[in-house]
Parts: sequence; structure tokens; C-alpha cells
Amino acid sequence: VDLVGYESVYGVRSIPTGLEMQFVSDSGTMGSRVYMTDGADEYKMFKLKNREFTFDVDVSTLPCGMNGALYFIEMDKLGGKGTGHNNAGAKYGTGYCDA
Repeated sequence: VDLVGYESVYGVRSIPTGLEMQFVSDSGTMGSRVYMTDGADEYKMFKLKNREFTFDVDVSTLPCGMNGALYFIEMDKLGGKGTGHNNAGAKYGTGYCDA
């Protein structure tokens, strides 16, 4: 999906101050996730031990009962590409598991 399609399909768009995510997109998709990549084929790996990570979130228009969250989980840098039958990898958002 290209950048224009990403907004209409997933409700995610770039804005001057960062990223805006809609709960329901124009296509009816509900909820969305984004992953930080380092280039086209690898997830961004953070080394946060004894470091600080800060971010700002505007929740002024978040409706009652909605959850807006940012979290870190451990993922394979390549998104599991080459493991089993996974030929897609991080470029296509594979490798996520928060179980």
C-alpha cells in the first residue's frame, strides 16, 4: 500500500507534527498499528537500558472509552524473514507477537 492508500485503508497519515491515526478509516478498517523501521527491510531497534524515551500524544479528541497506547515489545529485527515460510519480513509488518 502506498502512502495515499495507507490513509484511506488504515486511517494513518503524516501530519506536520508527527502521525495521526483514526480508529475507523474511510474503508471501514477499525484500529491500526504502525511499526518503526530502519530502512525498508528492518525494524528500528532501540537500546533503552538506562536511557529515556519521550513522546507527546494529543488525546484531546480521543472519545471516551478509547485506548491510545505506545509500547515496546521485543521483535526480530528482520521480522522473522527467512524463518519457516516467512518470505515477507519487516517490510510487510510480520514478526509481531505480544502474547
